Amino acid sequence: MATLAPPQYESLRKYSSEQSILSTGDVKYDPMRGSLPLTSNQNAPLDEIRVFTSDKKFIMVPLELGSNSTADTLLELCLSYLNIEQELGKDVFALWAVSSNLELQLKPTHKPVRLLLQWQGLLNSYTDLTISETVLEVPTLVLRRSSYLQLKLERSINNNSALYLLFSEAKYNFLNSRYTFCEMREIQKLGAYLVLSEGTSQSDFSLEWLIHKDRINEYQPIKSLGKRSGLDVSTKNKKIIVCKQLFSSIQIQQAKGQNSNTFRTLFLQSCQNLAIYGAVFFNGVVERPISFLAKLTQSSSDRHIFVALNAITLHIIDYATNEVLFKLYYDHFSWLYQPPSRSGGEEFCSLWIEFDSVLENSLVVSKQLQIFSKQSSLMDSLIQHHVTKLSHRPTQIENPNRPQPISALTISQPIITPHIGEGHFTLLSFSVDGEEIPKSKIRRGMTTFKKSVTS
Repeated sequence: MATLAPPQYESLRKYSSEQSILSTGDVKYDPMRGSLPLTSNQNAPLDEIRVFTSDKKFIMVPLELGSNSTADTLLELCLSYLNIEQELGKDVFALWAVSSNLELQLKPTHKPVRLLLQWQGLLNSYTDLTISETVLEVPTLVLRRSSYLQLKLERSINNNSALYLLFSEAKYNFLNSRYTFCEMREIQKLGAYLVLSEGTSQSDFSLEWLIHKDRINEYQPIKSLGKRSGLDVSTKNKKIIVCKQLFSSIQIQQAKGQNSNTFRTLFLQSCQNLAIYGAVFFNGVVERPISFLAKLTQSSSDRHIFVALNAITLHIIDYATNEVLFKLYYDHFSWLYQPPSRSGGEEFCSLWIEFDSVLENSLVVSKQLQIFSKQSSLMDSLIQHHVTKLSHRPTQIENPNRPQPISALTISQPIITPHIGEGHFTLLSFSVDGEEIPKSKIRRGMTTFKKSVTS
């Protein structure tokens, strides 16, 4: 793997939250307000647009055709500025339109300027935000890892600029709790890699520097740490505990005597080994069984989740705790996109997931989970892409008497999922003969879920 030194280009400009306005010629930009310039006239012609990278820099990209410039053209210009080969770059990266509650990968034929100007309409289509909330969403054009990139190709990359962008994106995802871990020591080790990747010498670094400079947010996913460890890291004493744990891990890694480039490489490789690496996150809601106490208090039965999809797996993650409820490989489940339908005056769409589970008495049953989400069609498209890549086998139906609204790969073998508790979701169960095992029927109530992973 090539060295991961930060690229230096005049076209890459670093923005600061302390800046209020950035001027480029006669056009004014607000660094905290997305890719489009500040202007009272939405129909005014644009000559350039800002494309951000994950390391808090941006490229001023000329719009040769104004608002008719395509994503493919802008991507080619970005890759040219970054000295990344066109063929490689188009396999590895894509342009994304991103705001706090919605992230969309652009197709080559999309016209980014027009899409950003129509962002409120897209928010209405894919989120549950109110009109007043959509106004606060400011879309940004971001150069990111393509959701279609295969890990085998990524691991063969030796272009320095491409690797550094992937490292920066992995760092962003780590610090924003988009990765999940089994053990705390994994989190601490990655945090140590980040500290040492900055080239901080042992003489400059100390526990006091980490605590008093309040640098822990730059090296550890505080949100995820607090949930996993039970620590309220907003308090000073608990934050000191986290700092001490990180400092101990740093000393272990420091003793190996490696340079900053090596630690960047180790960080990226460690992230690539995570099962959730490269996943795209979608908002969803599932219904869980209502307890007797919940009925008395009239509590909502909705459970807010993230659906994380990468090239090989589907993860269901609890929004409140960042806990992975379960994961499935694509050859272990089938799925169905259910278009919008109206129920009780509310219009919604959903994604059905079907998988086999082996109970304690060795009985094999088929489980069906319904995920309610306005982003179901996006999930359906991405799953279809990954499944097509993994297998070109025709769909086979093993039992014609079994309910078959689901279309996907044939399930290769039952997957044992003992960690999927019935308290997590309401699941429909079927025997191998296709007979439904009586359970509570899935019902759909109102949901107030709005927040998404920020970018």
